[in-house]
Parts: sequence; C-alpha cells; structure tokens
Amino acid sequence: MKVNLKSEEAKYNAEVSAGFPEIYKKHFIVENENVIGKTYEELNIRFMTKAVISRILHGDVAIVPEPDIIFIKEIL
Repeated sequence: MKVNLKSEEAKYNAEVSAGFPEIYKKHFIVENENVIGKTYEELNIRFMTKAVISRILHGDVAIVPEPDIIFIKEIL
C-alpha cells in the first residue's frame, strides 16, 4: 500500500487531539488568608483562573469539592 504507518499515526494523533486542550496537573497548598472561611462557590475559582479543581486533599482524605465546602486553616 506504500503508506508510512508512523507518519499516518502521527497525523491521526494530531487530528484527534487538535480539538482538546492539554491537561495539566498541579498541586497547590492554600496559604492565602483571604480564602479561609469562604466556600468553594464564593471563591469562584474556575471563573477567575480557568482552572478546574477535581480533588481537595485534607490530611489523608481526598474529596471532590462541593459548592458548600468551606476552606479552613490547617494547624500543623
């Protein structure tokens, strides 16, 4: 068939991923006193940063953020 499979695979992968943004994974420790006592919904993080928070780690427990989750100051 005289087709370069590696070239065709690269072309296909480029076409498939063209419509989707690259996914980044970051870990942050919240230290800003202005968020303490506020809910996830009040902070409107997605609107301000275009970031999506998929999990919140508190101690050894990872939870899915709900709008009514309140950020607290963790004492170490």
